[in-house]
Amino acid sequence: MKLRKNTITTIAFFILWGVTTLMVTGCDEGMNMVDDPIIDDPKTSLDPVLTINTATSEGDGSVMVSGTSANLPAETTVTITLDGTVTAATAIDEQGTWSTTVPAKKAAQLTAGTVTVTAVADSAEATSSFEYAPPSEPIEPHENDFVGQVVVPLLSEGALSIHAQAMPGVTLTVVSGERAGEQSITDEQGNYRFSDPAGETLQLHLRAEGEGRETKEVVVHRHKRTTTLADGVVFARDRFDPQKNPGTILMGHEWPDEVRFILEKTLLPHDLLLIRTDELRKNYGGLYGSEGVVMVVNSDCLFQTIAHELGHAHQHAIAVKEEGLGAGVGIWEETVEGAAYMEAWNKDLEEVGKISYDGGFFLTSFENMAETAQNYWNIEGKFDTPLCFNTLNLEKEAPNRFRWAQKWLNRKYD
Repeated sequence: MKLRKNTITTIAFFILWGVTTLMVTGCDEGMNMVDDPIIDDPKTSLDPVLTINTATSEGDGSVMVSGTSANLPAETTVTITLDGTVTAATAIDEQGTWSTTVPAKKAAQLTAGTVTVTAVADSAEATSSFEYAPPSEPIEPHENDFVGQVVVPLLSEGALSIHAQAMPGVTLTVVSGERAGEQSITDEQGNYRFSDPAGETLQLHLRAEGEGRETKEVVVHRHKRTTTLADGVVFARDRFDPQKNPGTILMGHEWPDEVRFILEKTLLPHDLLLIRTDELRKNYGGLYGSEGVVMVVNSDCLFQTIAHELGHAHQHAIAVKEEGLGAGVGIWEETVEGAAYMEAWNKDLEEVGKISYDGGFFLTSFENMAETAQNYWNIEGKFDTPLCFNTLNLEKEAPNRFRWAQKWLNRKYD
């Protein structure tokens, strides 16, 4: 049988096309299987994973939360939040599990009903929910509970020691640790209590807040004196300090906004406290005690009086810094700063003569300096009232003391 030339050509074309297609397909498949690199999916099994397995309300009012993790190292912190308000923290163990119990006292901030639980560790997050039921009976005090007292210091007649008066209605909040967020409010005797039947709590980082009182952060201890957390020169009160008693917290009145800048710019004693009163010894509008207490009468010259006593507090801080913890205000004139003040004072007497407070009560260097400090801080007359004296123009009337104040009263740290 003879085939036409066109027919042979057509058959040859289809044979060639089929072979070529097979070769290309086979090569592509071979290259994909052997030579192509593998591109990682951004979501791989190595991503950190967190799971909440259990979230339950216990019969005593506490809340237990537990779970597991993957691709997170041991000791990674897991932060647990209940309804966005109550927080707790724990760590992942070697097996990748974690758990924590929120104490009943802390969980009592929750509202009965469905509570949302969120757990976060590194970039992993998990959510769940449970039904919270407050304990049917109030939590009874236990002899092992962590207890303490908040008091206000009052200077003695001689201003040489302090005694304390209980402060009711102060809110104590745990700032850090597993019990962060727990609160206690002081009773009429100034006492506070944090539930701890097992007696395992040795210290608590607390924030103390009360109406009209300066907010204060401390670490209270079960067996040793309270540690105050604040900036200031190395300083310690004497043996009469109530904070030497475990759990005791000293608080003062709130510093008026008009004088707060002085605290921020000037070297002052650590844990300086303001006590405002309607009664003080005759002839005194204010007193500074070596225990770091500024005591002032609520008068028309309140701001000037506070500033004057802060001048003495600054002297005390300098004396302690240069001479040690036992140094009192009277040692200030023997310091480098005190000597510089005496030199400036004498130059003013020689160059411009006496000013209003260069005699009588202010003849002593430490009283004269406190008055200079008060006038310097009140350079814009912000403390002046219609019933109180006006500020001197120190730059004009006592230029050497003005320059001294510019140098020494603006040095919070060396």
